[in-house]
Amino acid sequence: MAAGALLGALLAGVQLAPSMAHLQRTARHLGLTDEERLQWAFSPWRLLELASPGLLGEAAGTLEAPVFVALAPSPPYTIPFADSAFLGLPVLLLALLGARASRLLAAAAALLLWLALGHHGGATQALGWVPIWGTFRYAEKVLGPLSLVLALLAAGGLDRELARGRPARRGWLLATAAGLAAWSLLVWFEGAFEPLLGALGHGDVAALVRRHLLDGLPFLLGGTAGLAAALLLPIPRVARCWLAAGTVLAGSAAALPFALHPAPATCVGPGWLARLQADAPGPRVAVPNYHENDPSTPGAWERSWCDMATMGMASYNALARVDQVDTYTGLDTVRFLKVFTGLGEDRWLAYRRFGLTHVVMHPALGEAEAKVLARAVAGGREVSAPSGGRWRAFAVPHRPWASFAPGASAVPDPEGTLARLRDLTTVGSEEVVIQAERPVPTAPGRVLSVRREPERLEVVAEADGPGLLVVNDAYWPGWEARIDGAAAAVLAADVLVRGVPFPAGRHTMVLRYAPPELAWGQALTALGAAACLGVLLWPRLRRRGRGAAAA
Repeated sequence: MAAGALLGALLAGVQLAPSMAHLQRTARHLGLTDEERLQWAFSPWRLLELASPGLLGEAAGTLEAPVFVALAPSPPYTIPFADSAFLGLPVLLLALLGARASRLLAAAAALLLWLALGHHGGATQALGWVPIWGTFRYAEKVLGPLSLVLALLAAGGLDRELARGRPARRGWLLATAAGLAAWSLLVWFEGAFEPLLGALGHGDVAALVRRHLLDGLPFLLGGTAGLAAALLLPIPRVARCWLAAGTVLAGSAAALPFALHPAPATCVGPGWLARLQADAPGPRVAVPNYHENDPSTPGAWERSWCDMATMGMASYNALARVDQVDTYTGLDTVRFLKVFTGLGEDRWLAYRRFGLTHVVMHPALGEAEAKVLARAVAGGREVSAPSGGRWRAFAVPHRPWASFAPGASAVPDPEGTLARLRDLTTVGSEEVVIQAERPVPTAPGRVLSVRREPERLEVVAEADGPGLLVVNDAYWPGWEARIDGAAAAVLAADVLVRGVPFPAGRHTMVLRYAPPELAWGQALTALGAAACLGVLLWPRLRRRGRGAAAA
């Protein structure tokens, strides 16, 4: 198992190496709050959901999973992180059979389940000291690899049964059928839940649990019937294999409404944002407020996701390839957090320094929010937005995506640059603050063309004298600048973005993202892939060697 873990770490090198290098520069370095340590661990109540999709999920649109809300520990989280944990009873039963033949995979499944349970099983408390893992949030994410391991075990269990060459005669099938019969009776007689849940302090949700278990009963019965037919009927082995696979596929397809809640057909989506008028490389939006739909109304879930997508909230803006000044990540950079929290409501004005072109918002709820929104769109003009929704869009004055700084001051530390940025924003100054030991010269200039790619920027510009070219994309270690092929410095400007000292005259500046830790990570992943290939080929090479020796 240790060798397998090492091999997996090598394969993940392209992610682990950059993560270890940059973790200190993100909010995760600041540690997790008590709430974050407990939030969205896989609840023991959800173990039944592995076989019954109706236990916690809702096939109809809603922002809440009522059983989850009723049974979740304090503080309550209104929705599970994973909308559905359903795998199906056939997969679970076959995985139990496969566990006898592959104890290593069985141990891995047990370990992953323990990790998914988080603080419920003691994993969070026991592994808090482990680098990187100690800052991992939302243990329920481990359900992904757990599902993969259980699927591999189920495939092994099915192979084991089909290898018998004749239909299996298993007592466990009868036991399963008896268990389902008992489940059905328990569900049918609502009174049976009252003493059970009452003893656990949840007597008021007995009828609710009964309704959700009834939703999942067809999956239990259908899955058991399909698997029993595949293992007991006297049909060819290939047919039995396809019958088992079809049972699993049919159950998964039928359970999709419990996990997938597509937006209404009338949902506009974020595509309209790309049509907003803005200079190259395009619009950059901000969403200063958002109000969820009433979760008690039908279709609230779908309408809310539609609203977030249409408004271009992070990360829905990526669908339209439109910039968003906000982030959607658990690894916000410390620089971003300092601007977001340090400037308070003035951040909506500060964002204009970072090329913000448009503000998209919901109507204000209350006088306090109205004041914030009025400040966010001050000096702007309302532009056309899709009809049929609550959103409004405004084009606001802003600094161009790439421009020459009219003036610059230098502060050597991040805290000082933030304080200076706050002062400049308050007085409405266009001066740029850079993080440097000494000031850099500034001069007027003109940006002639821009070409922006995911990890490469090209700007053609001309300056009347030595100046500072500010590019309103995020500053981050690993960006390298060249002007007409000669290396140039990349400085942190206004805390968040990049500034490059630019010589007088007309030149072409190229910014390229080439962090060394990414190259190291790619090398580790390549080494892991080669090791996997060696493991796969080793038995064949060994057999050939033995054959050659015998000859």
